[in-house]
Amino acid sequence: MSTMTQAEIVAGVDFGRPGPLSPQAGRGDFTIPQQGVVAVGRAFVC
Repeated sequence: MSTMTQAEIVAGVDFGRPGPLSPQAGRGDFTIPQQGVVAVGRAFVC
């Protein structure tokens, strides 16, 4: 069974099935992806 067909119940509260957010969550002009994303990067501060 996949996680998309599962319902979540925590402390007796049914949170239902997972699904997309409406409106999509974000901070400023950056929108948080609704699917898993893997990123590898490097930053240097002088």
